[in-house]
Amino acid sequence: MRQDLRRARLLMGRALIKSYKEDWLPEKHKIDRIIEDMVMSGHWLEPDHVQGGEKVPAAEMLLQIKENNREYRSLVLRIEKMARILDSMTDEQRAIVDSYHWRGVPWYECAKQLHKEKQTFYDHVYRIEEKVGSEWGGDDDE
Repeated sequence: MRQDLRRARLLMGRALIKSYKEDWLPEKHKIDRIIEDMVMSGHWLEPDHVQGGEKVPAAEMLLQIKENNREYRSLVLRIEKMARILDSMTDEQRAIVDSYHWRGVPWYECAKQLHKEKQTFYDHVYRIEEKVGSEWGGDDDE
C-alpha cells in the first residue's frame, strides 16, 4: 500500500509539473491579454461610475474582473502554490525540472551535465516528482 501511495504522489507530481508550464502559465497569459485588451479598448465594457460621477480607472476595472472570476482566481492560486513548491527546491532540483521536464532535454544529457549515472539521475527525478505530489496534497511524511 505504501508503494502505491508513493507511486500516486510521483505521477501526480509529474502531471503537476507538466501542467504548470504547459497549461497554467500559458492559459493565465492568454486570459490576462484578453481581459487587458477588453478593458483598455473600452469597446467591450460599459464604464462603471464611482461615487461622484468619475469613471472607474481601467486598472481598477481590470483588477475587479480578475478578482470576481472564480476560475481565474483558482488558476492564479494553483500557479502560486506551484511557484512556492518550486521555490522550495534546490538549484539542482530546479535545473532538473527545467531541463528534463520543461525543455525536454534527454536524460543522458541532463545526467552528464550534473555528473550523475542514469539510475542516480532518475532517483533524483522521482524524488522531485514525489516531492511535488506530496507537497501539493499536503502530505507530511516523505
